[in-house]
Order: sequence, then C-alpha cells, then structure tokens
Amino acid sequence: MRCTKVLPVIGICVVYLAINVIRKDGRRLTSVERENEIYSRMHANSSAKKPSQCLSLGFEEKMDILLSETKQVFVTMPTKAAGTSFKRFTSKCMKRGIRDFPDNFVNFADMAQDFLTSSLQLPSIISSHLFSDKPLVELARHTTRDTLIIYIHREETDRVLSAIEQVLTGYQTELKYCEEEHSSKRCTLDEEVVVNIIQNRTTEIGCGSPNILTCEAYSAIEQNAPNMVIVHYKQTDKLLKILAKHHCPDLLEEPPTRENLSAEKSREVIIRLKDGKGVVIKLEDWLREKRELIEWTLLLKKNRSGCQGMTRHMEDDLFACSHEAIRVFPAGIRHW
Repeated sequence: MRCTKVLPVIGICVVYLAINVIRKDGRRLTSVERENEIYSRMHANSSAKKPSQCLSLGFEEKMDILLSETKQVFVTMPTKAAGTSFKRFTSKCMKRGIRDFPDNFVNFADMAQDFLTSSLQLPSIISSHLFSDKPLVELARHTTRDTLIIYIHREETDRVLSAIEQVLTGYQTELKYCEEEHSSKRCTLDEEVVVNIIQNRTTEIGCGSPNILTCEAYSAIEQNAPNMVIVHYKQTDKLLKILAKHHCPDLLEEPPTRENLSAEKSREVIIRLKDGKGVVIKLEDWLREKRELIEWTLLLKKNRSGCQGMTRHMEDDLFACSHEAIRVFPAGIRHW
C-alpha cells in the first residue's frame, strides 16, 4: 500500500486562487486558514438543513436507475473500506487481470495518462483506493455527465482500528520488532513500538477519510456538481449486485466477491505494557481499551483534516438512510 503526502490542491480558478491563497495584506494563507476560508464560503448562504437524497440499493430502485443512466463508473474508497472486494469484482466483471493496470493508478496523473492509451476498449468500472483528496478533486472537476463517482465510506475510528490490526497482525508487521522467530505464529511487541507504528500512520493506518474528504474536496464537488453517491462499506454486497446487473450480468448468480486481508492474520500479536511489570495483553484487548483515545493522543488526523465537521454531518445523513447510501448534491454539501 502506497500512501503519499501531496501538496494542497490549488484553487478552482484564478480569482478563487487569489482570494484563498493570498490575504489582502499580501501574506500567504496557511493551510489551516485556507481550509477555514473554503468552509466559510461554502456555508455563507446556507439556510435550513436540507438532507441529501437517500438511495435504495434494490433492483428497479433509485441506485439501479442511476446506474442505468451512466456509462462510466469510478468506485473509490479509503483503505479498510472493502476496497479489495471491489477490485476483485472489477477484475472479474471487466474480464481483466487484477494487475492489468497499476494498482490505485487514479492517484497518479502520469499513470492515468498511460491508462488512456493502454487499450482501445477501456473498462467501464474503475476501482481504486484514494491516498489523498487530490484524485477526488480531479474526478469532481473533469468527469463527464455520463460518469458516476461512487465513494465507499467507513467511519474513521472504526477504520483506523481495523487498519492497526491489519498492519500489526498481517503481512506488513515489522518482524524485526517481534521477540519470536520469523516462523512463529506469535509476535510479542513492546507497547512503545506499537505506539510508534500507529503514530507514524504506517501504510493503511494513514490512508483515511481525513486525507480525502477535505474542505478542498467538498468545495470541488460543490462547485462542479459531478454525479456522485456515497455508500457505507457494509452495503458492498448490494452495490456489487447492481453493478453486475449493468456491467457484467453473467456474474449476477455468483456469490458476492468478498476479500478481507485482515482476516488473513499471519500471527497473533501480544503487547507488553509499558508499566514495567511485564504484563502482556492481546492486541484486540489493547485496542478495545484504548479505542476512544488513540486518535487524539497520537494526533492521527493532523494531515489535512479540515472540514471534519462536514464529514460527520454527511455521516448523519448517510446513517439515517435505510440502505446507507446517499446521492450528493451541491445544495446538500452546503448544509453539511
């Protein structure tokens, strides 16, 4: 998994750039000031709250109809939000190898350009993890009227805990920190080592919605009005069925494509507490006890997490829908 830090995306147009990057006194705005400015402008004319449109995920219902009206689909998500399941499905549906195109290439402009000329017929579904807000901003700005952007969402605390478990128990565990031999199914780690791995936002831990759903991302969606929906990751099976209906009906009778790398644990992780008494505890028990304090104490949302309040209001709308799916409209964003 490749998570990279990128420079903040520049404003929508020259006038917007001048307003949001340079103050009247000539001083450049900091990233925090720019995020605050964007948020203020998006909400300057908002009135009473208007909820987004709920989407139903059954056949012949709203999402089904919306997909029938679009030709190209981008399925995007942070890490630990069913991304591997969507990629496996896309590979089968498009009848292409999982590595026919570079993994998560939508994050890199040069790879996207190479993709355009890689084949005469290109896949009508593209599934990718997002590592920052930049690819979502570019999708919002440049996709056509006949393109649908689907963002798969997972609440950040739940996502982070799942990512921590995967990084520490799966194939990416720093074996040099384990007391046991490499062949062992058990790995004992000092608590300080665990904290450092988390604080460094290692791989999947650092690729979440605070990096993606920033003020600049919301602003780009609001100003460009792309066809976009947000779906909770637990609705993956329903969404895959509708995608299959329109893009690969031969897969409709097959069982849902499920991939969960965290289920493929290569070892049990035991944590030795820092109290000096030699007390050890299982990783899952440690995470349960620390759940509400990990993000705050380790400042995990420090990387471009402006407009977190908008994401929480979006989640309120999303979870209020019976199928946990909403269509995104500019007017709805201004009320988040």
